[in-house]
Amino acid sequence: MLGTTLGKINTLGVLFAAGASVVYAGYVILSNKILKQVPPIIATAFICLFISLGLFVAGLSSKSLNFGFQGTAWPWIIGLVIVSTICAMLTFFQGLEILGPTKATVLSTAEPVFGVIIAMILFSDRLTKIQFFGAFGVIVDAIIAVYARDNIKEQQNRLTEGRDC
Repeated sequence: MLGTTLGKINTLGVLFAAGASVVYAGYVILSNKILKQVPPIIATAFICLFISLGLFVAGLSSKSLNFGFQGTAWPWIIGLVIVSTICAMLTFFQGLEILGPTKATVLSTAEPVFGVIIAMILFSDRLTKIQFFGAFGVIVDAIIAVYARDNIKEQQNRLTEGRDC
């Protein structure tokens, strides 16, 4: 994604991406706390409602809200809203509730990799060898991180049980 050279990296872009990571981490921690009191479907509904209201007000106040596109775009827009926003958020919250914040976050790092795979299938995009191995590494590392933590906990439990005897 950054390419193979470090000479042309946009520092401002890297800072924004790093900032997004920090904000996302806060979002996951806060969501985990909220999901202890509210079911994922309710949290998803309220988040989507208030985000859409906020964007609507921002669009109106900046006069950038524009519905001047063709009517044939509506099914695609609705599909994006349902699949890419509501379903994605709901399934993440379900995973967060079941797996906990660490596992859910580690597994969600594979999201860009699946985006690339889908782009390769739908749009015939191609990866360089380095990008392919990087994507493969992300998936393998996510799986290892999730299962390694479980194995460590199991070993600690066995050690603790052995001491109690």
